[in-house]
Amino acid sequence: MSRKNAREKAYQILFGLKSFDNDEQWQTSLSEMQKEWNLDDEDISFAKDICFGVVKNFESLKQILEKNLKGYSFEKLYRSDRTILLIALYELNHTTTPQKVVINEAVEISKKYGIEKSPKFVNGVLSGAIK
Repeated sequence: MSRKNAREKAYQILFGLKSFDNDEQWQTSLSEMQKEWNLDDEDISFAKDICFGVVKNFESLKQILEKNLKGYSFEKLYRSDRTILLIALYELNHTTTPQKVVINEAVEISKKYGIEKSPKFVNGVLSGAIK
């Protein structure tokens, strides 16, 4: 598999969470996905890092996101866009993944899981966040 696929699996896990304060819930989901999708160790580690990082840093990521939302509130965001943005902000602020890769991957995931306007919205928010 690839980081792209592992990132998408992390998105699916985080999207399914009812809240970001239940560490056990995403770990259970990851274990189930590991069996179902036959992820290799590197992909599992990457997906786990993203899930753990977003959950652990949720409040600070939420604050960064709120500062970069123009005319939107965090609570009113589409759940898919919110999840994608939290993952991307985690990667931008806590990993060595190049900014361009993070933004491109977030836009690609938003094309698959978001609404028609999601890719442009995600790109705009993340572009503002890196400035």
